[in-house]
Amino acid sequence: IACILTEQEQQLYQQVFPLDYLYFLTRDLGSPECQTRRHPKVKASLSVPAMPTQNVQRRNAVEDLVARFNEVSSWVTWLILTAGSMEEKREVFSYLVHVAKCCWN
Repeated sequence: IACILTEQEQQLYQQVFPLDYLYFLTRDLGSPECQTRRHPKVKASLSVPAMPTQNVQRRNAVEDLVARFNEVSSWVTWLILTAGSMEEKREVFSYLVHVAKCCWN
């Protein structure tokens, strides 16, 4: 499991360019709450075509990372909550920590 998760995460991270992170963090600066401050608006993403064709409708690569995080988070939560007893929940949690350590290494 750790090898599969690590490989998938690595593929997602390799698709993200620094400009994508900047865009993701600053895209709400044009909102009414931020109108009092003047910030340059970053409107481009290097990983997404500027003018998507009909066949290519990709999202920002950072959004793919966020979606992946939410999927894994939901999966981990589901695994822990569906374990029966408190002892089983501890075992599942311990197993997940072991998987996380394997991913890290």
